[in-house]
Amino acid sequence: TRPRSTIRCILIYLSSRPMKSSRDYLRLGYHLIEACYLSFIYQKNRPDHIHTHFVTGATSIGMFLSELISVPFSFTMHASAIWIDPIALVTKLGRCKFCVSISDYNKNYVLQTYGEQWRPKFNIVHCGIRLPIERDENRSRKSKKEPISVLAVGQLMKRKGYHVLIEAANI
Repeated sequence: TRPRSTIRCILIYLSSRPMKSSRDYLRLGYHLIEACYLSFIYQKNRPDHIHTHFVTGATSIGMFLSELISVPFSFTMHASAIWIDPIALVTKLGRCKFCVSISDYNKNYVLQTYGEQWRPKFNIVHCGIRLPIERDENRSRKSKKEPISVLAVGQLMKRKGYHVLIEAANI
């Protein structure tokens, strides 16, 4: 139903970089197909903006969907994906309205690796909350036997380090 935007998506697909292997092209092609499917869903009820998290699949789909339904997109970069799996990251940076990094470290890594021209598109939004530096003496434990409360939010996966948190709490 949209041959011009579909052809543009195919050209984006073919010129995307960085692409490490044929597996990346297969994945990106699958993301293009997913975006085509979503474009039918959002054909009548288009959003004003598309925002995705992680630079891999979701952002690839968001990039293609953006082209198919003529809506700007942005994305948030998290964790190791920018080092381990930066599939089409340069293409995504070039096409997005803006991008968000969770740290200055990640932002600087991307700018040093892929070019300073992307600096105006970057925003930093830290994950977590800033705690006061000074400790409230009234809230400190009176004895080491008094229990403490810890709230940890995240996926229950080994790479998130909950086992380290549990061991540390035991100590």
